[in-house]
Amino acid sequence: MKINLKYLIVLLLIVSTYTSIDSYIGYKNAKELNSIIENEHILNNFFIQGGRERDLSAIYLASKGFYKMLKRQRLVVDKEIELLSHRLNIESREKLDRVRARVDMNSSNFQDIFFKDYGNIFIYPFESRLDGVERLSDSIKILYLISLIREINIAKNSVGLERGFVTYFMEKRVPMSSRDREIWDSLKIKSNIHIPLNSLDYELKDAISLLYNSKVTEEMLLNIDDISMGILVDADSGEYKAKTADWFTLETQKITLLSKIELLILSELEENLKRYTLQRGLILTLFLIFLSIIMIASSWYIYTQFIKSREIPLIIEGEDKHFEAFITLLTKISYSDGVITNLERDVINYTMNSFISIGKKQGMDSVALVALKDNLNNAYRLARRDSEPFIKYASQLYDCSFDLKVQLLKQLISMASIEGYKARKKMMIYEAVEAIGFDKLKIQKYINDIIGKELESEDELSPYEILGCSLSDTDETIKKIYMKQIKAFHPDYIQGKGLNDEIIKFAEEKLKRFNNAYDEIKKSRK
Repeated sequence: MKINLKYLIVLLLIVSTYTSIDSYIGYKNAKELNSIIENEHILNNFFIQGGRERDLSAIYLASKGFYKMLKRQRLVVDKEIELLSHRLNIESREKLDRVRARVDMNSSNFQDIFFKDYGNIFIYPFESRLDGVERLSDSIKILYLISLIREINIAKNSVGLERGFVTYFMEKRVPMSSRDREIWDSLKIKSNIHIPLNSLDYELKDAISLLYNSKVTEEMLLNIDDISMGILVDADSGEYKAKTADWFTLETQKITLLSKIELLILSELEENLKRYTLQRGLILTLFLIFLSIIMIASSWYIYTQFIKSREIPLIIEGEDKHFEAFITLLTKISYSDGVITNLERDVINYTMNSFISIGKKQGMDSVALVALKDNLNNAYRLARRDSEPFIKYASQLYDCSFDLKVQLLKQLISMASIEGYKARKKMMIYEAVEAIGFDKLKIQKYINDIIGKELESEDELSPYEILGCSLSDTDETIKKIYMKQIKAFHPDYIQGKGLNDEIIKFAEEKLKRFNNAYDEIKKSRK
């Protein structure tokens, strides 16, 4: 099955562009996730210290005790706020100041201050700060570690709430209602977290197991259970036998334990994120290189197709004698505005190479091919300095076959249109049409196909266009151009070149048009 190269390049370009964009988004998301996790340490400490202030405020609301400790804790929180000044908005700081004022005045309900006011600052942002990060990674391991950190955050927050909530009743020495017990039960459920160690790497699993299974941790968890049972028994009467400081200390130790586990998981997550970001960066780089190669290939394909569109098709065997004349015509029409651009030079080179390829196919030996190449190069060089009229070389194509004339004319029209279809080039095409014996109206479709517009008749051209000059030229310049045209198309000069009668007749008509155009220009400039 033959594959169209153009469609293949388009398909590769679409696929590589889509993949590069997808890789860039993946790399950008990985960098964003890296930034979030790197800041997790600072945010984590801020919320822990904020939770401690909240719980000390509960003690103060219950008994007016621990106020000095509360004031010191507020200073600690303020320092954390300074570190996060670029992350916390002014509104959050103003809310905290208003909450503190209500605590100092004891002017609000405990649960409103504890859950609602402090909750809006420390609880809900603490639990939700990792929400939505799943969209930033497609790595199962990274997503699993993030889910563990989220669960630990919820557990730590719940332990802190449990610490402050129960402490309030113990310090105030009032019984708990059934609603209060439901709240406590809910916090206890959330504060107990189970980490499936089998799903973790060996090193991380061993480190967490070492923390969980230590004698200090086991003793601390047993003491929490014992005190909890005692508090629950005493909750009906409000006469709590356990000491507030013991309860507060044990719960704080549990928060510390969870924080240590979180730090271990965070370290593992950071290592995985570094590898993941590097991987996404490498993938992005590879696809960008691939996309660049495809774009270069596409540009080269478009360029070669453009050059090929200017290529003259295979010349009929035996007509290679017209090669030099045609190269001369191409050069003259390119140089008509005083300069040959790189693209025009490429087209000429491509045409020369096509002629040489045709010579090979027609059986030329190496000596003849070298001679042909030299002749074509000489024709190109001489044409730039040659003062002979364009029509002289165009008339040499008069005896070509019809098919070759069509091919050559298409090539000339294409060359004339490369750098703009200017007045002088229009006249040269018109001369070529007349010289090779074509009716201008019959070849109009070729002109339309190549340059997309009609070749104006000389009746439609301005005097300046007929003469081959412009409105901005000086009188002296116009006169020089006029004299050059008169010399090139003078019947005596044409006859001296041995051209046929039809060419001589055509030259006479051109001479009349030049004279009329020059007369009109002189009248308009008086």
